[in-house]
Amino acid sequence: YQDDAFQSRNPFTQFQADPVTGKFIPDTTKHQYGGSIGGPIRTNRFFFFTDYQAQRDTQGGSRLLTVPTEAARRGDLSAYETAIFDPQTGTPGTVDGRQQFAGGQIPAARLSPQAQAILDLIPLPNAPGRENGTRDNYIGSGSETFRGHAFNVRIDGRLSDALNTFGRYSLGDYIRDGPTAFGTGGGQEIGSLGGVSDVRNHSVAYGIDYAVSPTLLA
Repeated sequence: YQDDAFQSRNPFTQFQADPVTGKFIPDTTKHQYGGSIGGPIRTNRFFFFTDYQAQRDTQGGSRLLTVPTEAARRGDLSAYETAIFDPQTGTPGTVDGRQQFAGGQIPAARLSPQAQAILDLIPLPNAPGRENGTRDNYIGSGSETFRGHAFNVRIDGRLSDALNTFGRYSLGDYIRDGPTAFGTGGGQEIGSLGGVSDVRNHSVAYGIDYAVSPTLLA
């Protein structure tokens, strides 16, 4: 059993509470349980064994990332304190004759509508950040869930003093659902996976052995 009540905060990515949940640490729980049973079906002849294990895991996490500021989305890059050049000036393929956008601001008419549509999917800064708020200004947080089931059943049989057999069936069913840092905008995974992984495994085995002699087994 594990619960977020026993977790400590990451001072670099969990220094402020989530504005929606009010929690510093995203939901984190882990429950793992199972059992097994076995015994004779027919004394000294046939035996069975079966087991089951389940896991319910919610793993919270946070990442400190950088997103464009609100002003930058409007073409105002002055806070970035770097030269912004007009790609339509100068000699193509060189840096000769390039001209800077005045005040680090790109005119609204020159903004790409495709880029604007992508930026609409990326959240705004939610942390003060550094370098005029242009870097490390967004905390992405969320909880990744995992649900797993594993089941095995096996039967061993002694058909005669020389002939033995066994059969086994195993089932594994697992689903992991992990958030991305920017939600619908994608971005880096918060935990181990950004997306959904749904897996089901079946396994069957059967074996037989025959004692040909005290020194030879087939």
